[in-house]
Amino acid sequence: MRRLASISLRRRTVLAGATSAFLLAGASSTYVFTVTRSNLIEQIKSSALQQSYLVANEVARALETGSSQSATMLALAPIPNSGWAVLGDVETWSASGVAPEGFVAPPHIIQLTQRKVTAQQVQEVGGEKLLFTGIPIENNSAQVFSLVIAMSLRDIHTSLRTILILLLTSVAFITFGGGGLGLWLSRRLMEPLHLLSEASVRVSAGDLGARMPEINDGDLAVIADNFNTMASNIESRFSREVGFAAQVAHELRNPLSTVKTALDLVRVDSDVLSPSGMMGLDAMSTKIGELEILLADLIEFARHESGQDRASLQEFGVTRLIKTLIQRADLPSTILVHKDLQEDCVVLVDPRRFERAFTNVLRNAEIHANGVTSIGFHVFEDLVAIHVDDSGDGIPAVERIRVLEPFARGIGSAARPGSGLGLAIALQHLRLMGGTLTIGDSPTQGARVTLTILRKFA
Repeated sequence: MRRLASISLRRRTVLAGATSAFLLAGASSTYVFTVTRSNLIEQIKSSALQQSYLVANEVARALETGSSQSATMLALAPIPNSGWAVLGDVETWSASGVAPEGFVAPPHIIQLTQRKVTAQQVQEVGGEKLLFTGIPIENNSAQVFSLVIAMSLRDIHTSLRTILILLLTSVAFITFGGGGLGLWLSRRLMEPLHLLSEASVRVSAGDLGARMPEINDGDLAVIADNFNTMASNIESRFSREVGFAAQVAHELRNPLSTVKTALDLVRVDSDVLSPSGMMGLDAMSTKIGELEILLADLIEFARHESGQDRASLQEFGVTRLIKTLIQRADLPSTILVHKDLQEDCVVLVDPRRFERAFTNVLRNAEIHANGVTSIGFHVFEDLVAIHVDDSGDGIPAVERIRVLEPFARGIGSAARPGSGLGLAIALQHLRLMGGTLTIGDSPTQGARVTLTILRKFA
């Protein structure tokens, strides 16, 4: 049962169709062959018996005339072309001209005919099946002769063999037909399930507007309606949560600005503060700065999740673009490797979004991995991969997907500053531009974050 469950539904449907067709065709063919074989044998027995009576009548007529030459009587009798005959009493026997030399009739047939009983028997002689028909014949002196006619069943067995081949061929065709019908039915049945699977994948990937099309089948329509209702509820709930998060972030900006202004006023008179007071003031300023970054990230993340964000792609030379961003990040120009990259390698990016994604990756490396050690390139046919290596302890493989989720942090990073949205927002921006973001191992040490963007075809 467990092995059957591992087979796909489509294959099980095809297998069920083929198996059902095979069993039905096999049972029907077996019945047809059995009935046909029985009827043919009965017909050949009936025909042999009639022909044997004709021969017996001719022999009996010859006996009535007083003839005692059995061989002469058999030669004149209408024996079938495919058979031969023997005639005699218990001691003396004569055979027709076509009978094999030394042929002896079956003892059982002789015993019955000597008792004046007509009998038939199928027996194999010399590798060939023969039908023996025994007819008792009594002469004027009440002497009983046994007339035994043998007929070959070669023709009937050839016919049966031909019928069997035809039936087996029909079973094979019907089995393949049943499999084909099962395949057709499976496609009809699986199509709504494929649509459901595709819609589920789209919803899980973040496309909450994905819906299943209308299905005419009553049973499957219930599944489609339930899925669409569930997707609508998820979309509504997510929209409310995202809207709530964005609204809270907006509402917190005003009091935060007030607190920041108050701190600036206090800093004007900082000369009257004690050293401990200045430390507290600096700590508050730092935390307020972090809170400002968190609110800005939260608003940006909520705007993207609302589905209203759109990317405006422009053409840039990738080397010049990265050099500009490195310069704005106050990083040394020596951090850029592979400077021999072709200047005419043009990429398609939204400059604001790409700068945000690139800056978030640099800032993440600075917070969690002691900063960036090198930035490299790898040019593909339709993509450009930008590698950002750091000098940290790296990110375990089991954590590399999770840290790209909103508010997710790596092991041991909970006490460090940051909103937990940096890499998630970078991934959002790159996806809007047709790219992606992945995490791997740096060839030297630490982690390698790869930003993939589109390359313009020449």
